Amino acid sequence: MIRRLRRLAAHALAAATVAGCGLAPPGASHADVSLLVTRDFGARTLASGHAAAPRGRETALDLLEAGAKVTTGPGGEVASVDGVAAAGANRWAYWVNGAQQTASPGSYVLDPGDAVQFDYGSAPKGTAIVGAYPHPFTLGPGGKRVPVHLECESDSSAACARVRDGLSAAGAIPAEAELGASAGAETVRIVVARWAAVRGLTTPRVLPYGPARSGVYARFDATGTKLQLFDASRRVARDAPAGSGLLAALAPTADAVTWLVTGVDQAGVERAAAALDPRRIAGAFAVAAEPAGLVRLPVGG
Repeated sequence: MIRRLRRLAAHALAAATVAGCGLAPPGASHADVSLLVTRDFGARTLASGHAAAPRGRETALDLLEAGAKVTTGPGGEVASVDGVAAAGANRWAYWVNGAQQTASPGSYVLDPGDAVQFDYGSAPKGTAIVGAYPHPFTLGPGGKRVPVHLECESDSSAACARVRDGLSAAGAIPAEAELGASAGAETVRIVVARWAAVRGLTTPRVLPYGPARSGVYARFDATGTKLQLFDASRRVARDAPAGSGLLAALAPTADAVTWLVTGVDQAGVERAAAALDPRRIAGAFAVAAEPAGLVRLPVGG
């Protein structure tokens, strides 16, 4: 098991050429960078910590090497972390501020406030995840604050108000737009609506095709009346009970992300909106908000 990242007194992120950055437990300033090491789609936390704000060309790999023994393979990808090695479909991938990165972690230069997650598993490439919330609404990859579009089926609904208030409290400045409005590149959209109102929109249209296409281990059935939850093998494990919602992120392109706060009915949408709590979804890829509580997806990790 990967050990907990421990406090290394008096050390911060060193220059990019120096291995071994200093890390401390979570809870530092907003300028600090955070690291979360998980496995199986964020189901199991192996290590966590933070480091002081980067001052040079410190990379995601520097951050990981601060608290773990890391080996890299061809192209600079992470081959193993504390002996947990890539094998078969399982590999080490990483996300910055909720967006999966394709560049080798040794070439990804960190910005103040970045949230970095390394996960060991078989996640599809090019996915976006919800576990870095309130990123990317407050800070996107590359250290950029990008425009945030809030699109609600009903601007006066409790779910829309909850999402609006949560984003504002986190420091984001959402611009309200009509459902399905063209947002353009480098815009983060968050859509709050029942699936019946969402299913015809361009980006969410990929969700029914399943995890291989959407990167989300859930979909609504052909009738739009059932939320189906997948296991890690990309098979439907079960239907969510009535009144369940889905909180998930879709990344149709590298510079455009759409978050879905949705459900079959309004009760499900409201439960999905209530799930936007960084303490409850930290490290999660997506969640089903069921009447009995949150279920991290895929089912069973």
